[in-house]
Amino acid sequence: MNTILENNKIIAEFVGYTYNEGEPGNILYQILYNNNEMIYLNNTKYHYSYDWLIPVFHKVVNIFKELNLETQTNFIILYDKILNNIENSIDILDLYYSILDFIKEYNKN
Repeated sequence: MNTILENNKIIAEFVGYTYNEGEPGNILYQILYNNNEMIYLNNTKYHYSYDWLIPVFHKVVNIFKELNLETQTNFIILYDKILNNIENSIDILDLYYSILDFIKEYNKN
């Protein structure tokens, strides 16, 4: 699996998808309300579509506020990096990687 797909898998799991490696095409499943949504991992677009990435950003913001991460330096630095990328309209990949860094740190805890 290439790095972009591995990173997209991390992001997809963060927003609620579960990964099923046994299915052809590396399928991700997510149940939304009473509907079953199926997305192939190689069709994820977090790395080039703001339509995919901004909902992830919103989840990061909510987690940051809900868990009161303002007191943890490592999260403050990562969160500020994300906000800086949003405010300065930096390339989507910069935002993508800053969100990914936050998620990886969040997953450690």
